[in-house]
Amino acid sequence: MNEHPDNPRRCNLVLVWHGNAAPRSDMERIAERIHARWPHIRVLIARRRPRLSTWLRCLLAPTCVVSFHPVTKRWWVRGRLFDGYRIDKHEQNTIFSAAGLPVPEWAVISPGDDTPDVTHLGAYVVTKPDCGGQGADVLIRRSSRVRYREPKTDMARMLAERYDNADMIVQRFVYTGPHARCYRVTTLFGRTIFAWLQEASHDRPPLEGPDAFGGGGHSIVSSGKGCTFTLIDDPDIIELAERAHATIPHIPLLGVDIVREQPSGRLYILEVNPNGYTWHLGSKNGQKIQRESGFDIAAQFSGYDVAAEALADVAMRHAC
Repeated sequence: MNEHPDNPRRCNLVLVWHGNAAPRSDMERIAERIHARWPHIRVLIARRRPRLSTWLRCLLAPTCVVSFHPVTKRWWVRGRLFDGYRIDKHEQNTIFSAAGLPVPEWAVISPGDDTPDVTHLGAYVVTKPDCGGQGADVLIRRSSRVRYREPKTDMARMLAERYDNADMIVQRFVYTGPHARCYRVTTLFGRTIFAWLQEASHDRPPLEGPDAFGGGGHSIVSSGKGCTFTLIDDPDIIELAERAHATIPHIPLLGVDIVREQPSGRLYILEVNPNGYTWHLGSKNGQKIQRESGFDIAAQFSGYDVAAEALADVAMRHAC
């Protein structure tokens, strides 16, 4: 049953917390804000299997369940579920391209494809596992020398085995400046929670141009030791991230990675992170980044208030 969010129909919203990545304390902060503004929404907080009292309350009123991370045990007793899950990189690119959103040109190479031709993607390309994560096996290579490469890191091998996908994706290299830069916009049901710029360490040799790889030692990723974070409020980047989320609205939380090509200034979506590990307001990793960078991402766009509004809207529209 979907009703207009102005209708004060009583309903339940179950928020599932996930260890240090989406801590219970953050769910409680959001619940307090929802209760203050929308008292007809009862917010229940659960982890893994809910308590008996939560089960009973869900039986008695329309319910909506939201988990930023995948829910492996389908334990809810009624209502609509929104949870995060993995989407292969080629599938992401297909979705965004169909919606007219900018992604670097790309191709997929499968095991057994010994003579792929990806020279149409430019002199240099980025290769990575189609179902990779955490920067596993991300490499820059001459397009003329690209061959299928089996996953090498433990993370990449584990994901390939778990999801039965050993394909490799090849993307046109997008030059972002002397030191790699990437924008991360985290959105909750399409609303921006925070946005920052991540830049690779300046201790590494600068890359003076898109084809200047002769000297070696250049980083093509913005993460890693010595990288820096800066909060940003760029309307074009934020709008593009929210448009990307609109193409997969059933996933609650997305970390949208966007790059700005130099010198053209064009924006491209590199990938999105739909598994839920991008909630950095109160996560352990997010707290570390904020301490070291000297900023408060919750204050940037009133992140907890935005989260409360987004989750209340979803509950009122989709509780059943």
